[in-house]
Amino acid sequence: LNIGLWSPTWRGSVEDDPPEAQICGFPWGGLGRQTPALEPELESFLQAGAPPVVMGLGSVLPRNNPDIARAFSEACAALEQRAVLVGVAPDALPELPDGQIIVPYAPYVSLFPRASVVVHHAGIGTLAEALCSGRPAVAIPFGNDQPDDAGRAERLGCSLTVARDGINARRLTKALREALEDDELGQRAASIGAHIAAEDDGARVAARL
Repeated sequence: LNIGLWSPTWRGSVEDDPPEAQICGFPWGGLGRQTPALEPELESFLQAGAPPVVMGLGSVLPRNNPDIARAFSEACAALEQRAVLVGVAPDALPELPDGQIIVPYAPYVSLFPRASVVVHHAGIGTLAEALCSGRPAVAIPFGNDQPDDAGRAERLGCSLTVARDGINARRLTKALREALEDDELGQRAASIGAHIAAEDDGARVAARL
């Protein structure tokens, strides 16, 4: 048995899959889509205004790539969008613009659905949460599987991709503006998210198989 732990909505069976391949769905740990409470400071920020643009680059990349954080912050300021930066070192942005907040951690399952746009690196776990949230996305893939992950999401019509090399506030502003203003992209993201949320938990399917 060859188990594929990803959503069939995102990537269905293909001709050269290995023998006895079964696509099970994204694994949510067998616990369903539980939504842990957010930290009070972040919850208060979310309730104080319009849905923000959220940047979540996983657990390692934010602290090692302050240039991305600065470009993201500048782009959101240029578009007059509230913003949440997850996992970014505070000293990367010593003077944070009004309407923006840095948090050391937040569960994506609880945060992403409350975003206007999700900016992420297309790592498979973060991608799964972004797709399931039903929010349009901008992916900035760094390496490994991430360019392919981002490309598949873009072909589904629910995400845009910005190359990591040479990224700056101007390019990110352009992508965010498109993600915010493209109604078809938003509708497609909502539809994809609903499909994936309705699928069986891949962890349970894999365990049964």
